[in-house]
Amino acid sequence: MKDKGHRERVELALKMKDPDHVPVHNFANITPLKSANTTMGKVRFNAKRSAEIALKYAKMTHSDFVFPQMDINVMYQDLGVELKQPDDNYTSVISELIKETGDLDRIELYDAFDDKACPNAIRAIVNKVEATAKLADEDFHIAGISWGPFTVAGHLRGTEKMMMDTFTEPEFVSKLVKKCAKFAGSLEKRCMDAGATHIWMPDPTASEDLISADTYKQFVFEPAKAMIRDLKKHGKMPFVMHICGDTTNTMKLLPDMGVDLFSLDHKVDIAKAKAAVGDRMALMGNVHPIEAALNGKPEDVTKASIACIKKAGKGAGFVLSTGCETPLDCPDANLIAMGKAGLEHGKYPLR
Repeated sequence: MKDKGHRERVELALKMKDPDHVPVHNFANITPLKSANTTMGKVRFNAKRSAEIALKYAKMTHSDFVFPQMDINVMYQDLGVELKQPDDNYTSVISELIKETGDLDRIELYDAFDDKACPNAIRAIVNKVEATAKLADEDFHIAGISWGPFTVAGHLRGTEKMMMDTFTEPEFVSKLVKKCAKFAGSLEKRCMDAGATHIWMPDPTASEDLISADTYKQFVFEPAKAMIRDLKKHGKMPFVMHICGDTTNTMKLLPDMGVDLFSLDHKVDIAKAKAAVGDRMALMGNVHPIEAALNGKPEDVTKASIACIKKAGKGAGFVLSTGCETPLDCPDANLIAMGKAGLEHGKYPLR
């Protein structure tokens, strides 16, 4: 494997030191499939092909990170949750597993180290990490992945029901999130052992568009902190979190949880975020994934990327990316433009 500086570049940024240039994350799960002229149905359980596609796309877009998993909702398939698996899109959760609060104690969430208990999660997620680690000819940062505790809880209970539960059954929600944190951590550990080099955990349901920072602190903070501590004990690697929507206040809690890099949605002013967290936690973002990456032209993406670099790049602690996942139909040229912006306009020392 060639040392192309991908991991060193990221590690320096996370230590608030200047790398050679701003690191880049293409934030592309499903996007590479369109570029490769294939569909989710053809690669959902094909580890080698998924790894090949993700690695090729990372190179093309000048990304320091690679996402090989592409369809993480498969993690629920082995629980018996009712799912929809279209050929051209992600798996969708279409029914809740925990229909009554009393179901929580009766339902077992598998240990990801038990192959017999979770064969589909192993094929769709863990094996793709392993294949990527074996096939990578450059030192890309390889993601281990699971949904975050609050999002897993919402998927299993039904997000709308869980939101009501936070008022009517707070003890149940606390117990549920704690159980889901252990479940998510188990899958992340298995990915770590398979060759992941960072822990990637999106927790979109924890957005301030749905719950306040106080509610996050009440139900998520302690279980997530314990999970992150346990993961870092299992293997020393960066913990990266993404939360969609507004996180203006919630993000201030994350450094104390152990988050090393926080991926900001486009909805948040990245300059204000930088001022709020300072050097306590690195930030990633936040080119608009629709207005710029999907609907714009390469020059629009370049302009938006430069703006992000100027707002958040000084003092290091910054990774250039889109502010949430890039859509399926995002043109290759636009993500290439973002990668080039990091290379050409993000050289340190920034002026």
